[in-house]
Amino acid sequence: MPKLLDGFVADKGDEAGLPTPTHRALVQVVKEVERGEVEASPALVDRVWELAGIRPVAIAQAAH
Repeated sequence: MPKLLDGFVADKGDEAGLPTPTHRALVQVVKEVERGEVEASPALVDRVWELAGIRPVAIAQAAH
């Protein structure tokens, strides 16, 4: 499997001591799809946000 650009960014972030939670989360979700653990779906974007510990701004604003 070719290395994902997001995996490269996450690795470089680690080397520099910078957190890259969205890149790590995206790599994890892509690998889950590749292993057949989950079906590819636009809904997986929410899983990336959840794993990264991020709440998208549009959702956060709508909740007010």
